[in-house]
Amino acid sequence: FFFSSRRRHTRYGTVTGVQTCALPICFSKTLASSGTIGITGVFTPGSGTHTTTGSTISFNGTEAQSIPVFNYNNLIVAGSNTKTAAAGLTIPGNLTISGTFDAGAFTHAVAGNFINNGTFSSTGNVQFNGTSTISGSSETSFQTLQVSGVLNAPSGNMNVRGNFMINANGTFNPGTGTITFNATNAPQSFSGAAATYNFNNVVIANTGQTLTLQGNPIVRKTLNVAGNMTFSSGAFSAIFTDVNMTGGNWTNNGGTFTSGGSKVSFTGTSGTQMINGTVGRQSFERLTMNKPGRTLALSGSTTRLAITDTFALVAGTYDAGTT
Repeated sequence: FFFSSRRRHTRYGTVTGVQTCALPICFSKTLASSGTIGITGVFTPGSGTHTTTGSTISFNGTEAQSIPVFNYNNLIVAGSNTKTAAAGLTIPGNLTISGTFDAGAFTHAVAGNFINNGTFSSTGNVQFNGTSTISGSSETSFQTLQVSGVLNAPSGNMNVRGNFMINANGTFNPGTGTITFNATNAPQSFSGAAATYNFNNVVIANTGQTLTLQGNPIVRKTLNVAGNMTFSSGAFSAIFTDVNMTGGNWTNNGGTFTSGGSKVSFTGTSGTQMINGTVGRQSFERLTMNKPGRTLALSGSTTRLAITDTFALVAGTYDAGTT
């Protein structure tokens, strides 16, 4: 596995200070299963077959670099200036970002962890198809996020500007984090074959746009929110969907909730849940309270509920405040 350099030729293993990787690699080679191959210049993989299990390649130059298609294992994006994906990348190991990574409009497949300590931008799709955890010191924004394996959410906030897709075999573990849907130039949707979506905190901040979760009269969709549901701007449309507020508050500070055959249920068992925010009147189609020994209360500027179908008080106390 040769990297061409004006200084030297370096075989596989740990490589640092390589100026150019311009010599096509046109023979088979096995990379070392430990250590890091650092590339500070241009990488031209060539046509050989390469075994990369356990290896790590780092693009860590001081100039802008293009990241080509290659049989990567672990991939590190570091150094200064922007590193740009030349096409869709397949990463069976971890993707670690400590520099600036422009993923472009491509579809990238990541089977390991996604660690963002730098800057990540994407107008395409990131598919998680292994067992992965999103972490790092930087807040990550995805365009389209696709879950085909097991994905563990970060402990902080994560933004989704496009669609959130969970496939039939996908599992999304929300942990204690927050998902913010913040498209500004196109509608968003929950898509994929999954019937149930589980989140901790959800923020709707898609100014001028609508996020849609749509089931049908026979096969309904379910949205479980263990934390808070917050409307900052934009709209959320639930069609033939059961929205279960299992722990937190429903706060509307200027967004729009529309319902087509949907039901919102408050079932938290650990304390009082609030319907609140800066909006004085909040609308629901069907609303259910099932909180034995607990309270559902109106608070903040919300003093009125508009129920277009039924309000089922199954168990618990409903506090209408000053309504």
